[in-house]
Amino acid sequence: MVSPSRRVLGIAAVLAASVTLSGCSVIGGLLGGGNNVFTLKVGDCFNEGTLVNDEVADVPIVECSEPHLYEVTKSVILEDGDYPGEDEVVGQAEDECFVAFEDYIGASWEQSGSLDYSYFVPTTETWNDADDREILCLVVDLEGERKGSVKNAGPQS
Repeated sequence: MVSPSRRVLGIAAVLAASVTLSGCSVIGGLLGGGNNVFTLKVGDCFNEGTLVNDEVADVPIVECSEPHLYEVTKSVILEDGDYPGEDEVVGQAEDECFVAFEDYIGASWEQSGSLDYSYFVPTTETWNDADDREILCLVVDLEGERKGSVKNAGPQS
């Protein structure tokens, strides 16, 4: 049985120092500690979390003024019902998070420099066992940790 503290991180961009695992398209670090991934909300900044069975479990939430890798830009709640399938969930995450990225930072993806978008998506297991219906859209800086929020950051050079 999958515990409610697991979630998959889908990736639109791959950081060179990150681990990409096949099958679930999970990215994560081996850095530990933090808050349950289900507690993340728009505006939260955090670093790589712990992996449990190839799924992100906990992430260290930090003040955006501290060095961090990710910032949450949008929460999308999917409709109840049967799990729509990984392709459908990832497709919706791609669409929603691309728009959220541009709205949040105040610039187009093409003008964003080293900033890119990513997302957490529900898996079949978290959908069925934890009633997980949330896509979380994220911004990541491909150059590594950054200090400060990316909200309304505009074009990056």
